[in-house]
Amino acid sequence: MPNAFAYAMLLIWPLVALWLFKKLPRAEALIWTLVAGYLLLPSRVDINLPVLPPLNKSNSPAFAALAMCLAGVGVAIVKQRRKGARGAKAAPAPDAPPAMVRPGWLPASMTGKLLFIAVVLGPFITVILNRDRIGFAYGGFIKGLQPYDAFAGVMNHAVLLLPMLLARKYLVTAQDHRLILRILVVAGVAYSVPMLIEVRLSPQLHTWIYGFFQHQFAQTYRFGGFRPFVFLEHGLRVALFAAMVFLAAVALWRTAPQNNRRRALLAALWLGVMLVMCRSVGVLVLSALIAPMILILGRRTQVLVAALIALFVIFYPATRGSGLVTAPSIMAVVQKVIPSKAGSLGLRLLNEDRLLDHASKRSMFGWGGWGRSRVYDDFSGEDISTTDGAWAIIIGEYGWVGYVGTFGILALPIFGLFRLRGDPGLTLETSALALILSLNLLDLLPNSGLTLITWLLAGSLMGRAEQIAAERDARLTQRRASRGAENVAETSPVTAPGRGGGGGGPAKARVAPQQASRYPSPTDAPPKRRPPGGRTRR
Repeated sequence: MPNAFAYAMLLIWPLVALWLFKKLPRAEALIWTLVAGYLLLPSRVDINLPVLPPLNKSNSPAFAALAMCLAGVGVAIVKQRRKGARGAKAAPAPDAPPAMVRPGWLPASMTGKLLFIAVVLGPFITVILNRDRIGFAYGGFIKGLQPYDAFAGVMNHAVLLLPMLLARKYLVTAQDHRLILRILVVAGVAYSVPMLIEVRLSPQLHTWIYGFFQHQFAQTYRFGGFRPFVFLEHGLRVALFAAMVFLAAVALWRTAPQNNRRRALLAALWLGVMLVMCRSVGVLVLSALIAPMILILGRRTQVLVAALIALFVIFYPATRGSGLVTAPSIMAVVQKVIPSKAGSLGLRLLNEDRLLDHASKRSMFGWGGWGRSRVYDDFSGEDISTTDGAWAIIIGEYGWVGYVGTFGILALPIFGLFRLRGDPGLTLETSALALILSLNLLDLLPNSGLTLITWLLAGSLMGRAEQIAAERDARLTQRRASRGAENVAETSPVTAPGRGGGGGGPAKARVAPQQASRYPSPTDAPPKRRPPGGRTRR
């Protein structure tokens, strides 16, 4: 059972956000509010609020950041401390780039708006189609959904997308993306301290500080040692975070100035060691494949690889449901590559088939909440399903509409950057973030690691793609306007001075370029045509 300090942390996080926004620029404070809240707040602790969704570690940082951004706290503050001026207030740096804000709160494209509507309003239709109850042979049943569930579902999904909307609006420049990489690396290095404690002493920090363990302790021991949980829901979440910060350190190592490359290399090596200590084979293999791409490939190729991964993730459930990719075929490949994962993967694939078969009965909008999407024994009512992958959970609860909306809006920024891959505004920092997001999307197939940081990355990439497209359109408009002005100047009349250098003479039409090349001087002009009769008119 959570102690009082666990509830207090959720309630005082807006004060932490206020302190961050007063001390740091808005972009930096926004990233730290979301990332630190995700890493430090207690897991599986909810505070029920009237009207609003329950307050927990997923939405408390987002609510706090939204309040600070709407209040304008920290907008004009740029961190600039000089020697001998410790007590002086921070002043805007003269060479600091101005903060850039995207207009509006929703995605700019019509596709993005439709996907947003599918995610937010889809649960409302799900509730309408699931008013019936599910009965069992022994007499038990699962109740049908009520109108309150529709309102709660809409609110929960709107809050779920809030970190993405904040990042899409306020983290849109190349400097912001480099800032995201740097903060992830700093947070990863700092988080490695409690991770090492739990690797040595077993996962105990959540119990010591918040009064309870957040998961099953039997899942903490893997490959001859403990894997850290710290304050996240599972050790797999910690491993995913370790993989993301390791790739961020690799990206900083490649793009860092010469005087900072050694420090970036040390950070990458250390975070790589911590990733191995997380004892998660899946993200370790994926990180080993993606890290060389960040080091070697150009930004265009990186975005291409990220787009291919996103495309594979989106179509994976369709291939599984249609029978094109079967569980035995996947098992055969895994048995050859990673034999140790064959057993657990086989169990997951078996449950995926069960869940897909159950979800196919209400494929468009799903079964809704309260466990209706799970598989039960018809006679005893016992839950016989195990849900691991985020895609299977979303399809079961909200159908294909919810799945396409959720995964589509996560992959949309990557596709937008792929369309703009030839633009000079696309930097290596942005393409590296696209690859890190694609790693997270791949991890959503076997696991449920849809976290606050996932939405942060997706929103920042969406805002950057929209900003690059807007800057490109502005350049094209300016180029067309300049060309139009040149054409008008070439064909417009000009005033020439009169003979003798006096006042303005009569206006002469400007000679077209073709005529100017044919008659280079006035003396070479063609002779006047004589009228019929041989006399020249006077």
